[in-house]
Amino acid sequence: MRRRNVINFAACSLAAHLAVAAPIRAAVRPKIALTLPIESIQSEVARDLLSGYQLAFERAEDVLDFRIRLIVEEDRSNPALTALNTAAFARDRSILAATGIVGTPHAEAALPIAEREGLPVIGIRSGAEYLRTGSKLIFHLRASYEAEITRMLGMVRGAALSKVAVLFSEDSFGRGAFEHLTRETARLGVKIHQAVSAERNGADVEDKTAQIIGAPGAHGLILLMITFPMLAALECARTSHHFVSPVFAMSFVANRQISSTPMEVASGLGMVSAFPLPRSAKEALAQDFRRRASGREGLADSLTAFEGFFYGSTIAYALFLSKAQTRQDLIAWLGDNPLDVGGLGVLFDERRVGFRHLQVVYKSGQGPLRV
Repeated sequence: MRRRNVINFAACSLAAHLAVAAPIRAAVRPKIALTLPIESIQSEVARDLLSGYQLAFERAEDVLDFRIRLIVEEDRSNPALTALNTAAFARDRSILAATGIVGTPHAEAALPIAEREGLPVIGIRSGAEYLRTGSKLIFHLRASYEAEITRMLGMVRGAALSKVAVLFSEDSFGRGAFEHLTRETARLGVKIHQAVSAERNGADVEDKTAQIIGAPGAHGLILLMITFPMLAALECARTSHHFVSPVFAMSFVANRQISSTPMEVASGLGMVSAFPLPRSAKEALAQDFRRRASGREGLADSLTAFEGFFYGSTIAYALFLSKAQTRQDLIAWLGDNPLDVGGLGVLFDERRVGFRHLQVVYKSGQGPLRV
């Protein structure tokens, strides 16, 4: 039954393509805007995410004969700059939507501006639950951090780890994530052996890692941090303090840096991915991503790049099928219509969450991330 539905949707999509291809080609190329921390501690994340969007829009041109213009501005991982960029996007009425805001503090700064100025935002690189207000302009395309953490603690319990140490970033994401983790550990019967916060960008992460690892008794370590400090904490725990127990991290750290991290450091690292693992996923979108990313060192193994590819592909399909010429057209169409994005279903609910995938992945002794 499911296969028949997919085939029927594909047939409808092809019919829609044939029906609207000519007028779409004649229209002005729609603009989509992206603010990224390219020159910052998040540079690797930004580059992978941007590569994913670029590949998605290349795919739209190849598959749909539909061109999108991508506007990219630098925010240096500074929420104030993210807000300024978003305000500039909102003033430019030729920009139909923004996307890909990197980080919870940055989304906190930018989303109120987008809402006030009528700029839709489609796909945010934050799973903070409190950002999911049901605003008709903000469209979320990943499961919440809270859902990730609950699933992560299921991994902890499944591995019979009764006590965990926790290192979390001293920012709105880290504090919120730790609060949820505290509630869930109490509910699930997992004890927090010790918990310490560290500066967001990792200036004190080695000292803080030494502090929690130096108190023996933890059966596992949970790192609620962005990529650079997470990897620094992981390396410190493994190599300086010989911590051999399982380590758990959030999905947004799964970029190509994880793939290139030495086995003696990263083996035993578990995550709950908010997207299908592109290396092994069977969906057409993942297969196309692997093909397009091949030849770019490490990119095909980056969940971050696949996240950008998924966001960009969702936007491309929505623009193509809706024939939206204004922001209002796009907002109305997204709120009412399901999408099949290369085999991944997107349907926005009353909280404007359209995709809730969760999948356990881990770093094995054999190299890449595995399901």
